[in-house]
Amino acid sequence: MIGDFLRAFLLVGVPVGSFSYLLIWWGLRAEYFERTSKLKVLEDEVKKIARERSSGKNKKGANGHAPIRPKFTPVHNKWLMFGGGFYGVVALLTFGVIEFSEILGFFSEFRTNVGRLADFNFDLIVNVLIDQLMNFFSALAWPWYWIERSRGEDFWIWFLAAYAGYWLGARAALAGQPTLDSKT
Repeated sequence: MIGDFLRAFLLVGVPVGSFSYLLIWWGLRAEYFERTSKLKVLEDEVKKIARERSSGKNKKGANGHAPIRPKFTPVHNKWLMFGGGFYGVVALLTFGVIEFSEILGFFSEFRTNVGRLADFNFDLIVNVLIDQLMNFFSALAWPWYWIERSRGEDFWIWFLAAYAGYWLGARAALAGQPTLDSKT
């Protein structure tokens, strides 16, 4: 059991933790989020921003105006589109895994695919857009995506390892930032 968790932590927890660290560190450095040392405060802010963006509304601040936020990177936009937080991190990583495997598939059948590109038409564009949409929904449903690929192993161990990685990565990113909390 402990060996299974360690294996899962190395294969899933470390990548999720590293990616969480980079996303949060980058977001704090770019001032997308208010600096804090508390993970709950950050997660609440990320959820609020994700809800605002998905509803298409900017909530009015205390001064009666919508808060001014810097323009997010495409990576942070996608993370927020997936809901942010742990769920969004794993969904974004799942989306990356799916896309990467499709890119590898494209190059493994390069001659066939170049022939399709030579016959460029509207159907090709529609198929690419449908494929992107399917990948997006597969990433949103990441628990089912990974359960199908777990080959009967205990999914809950892998899930706990992923969450432990997220928590450690997020806490490390917050610990490395000067915060508004420390000024008071």
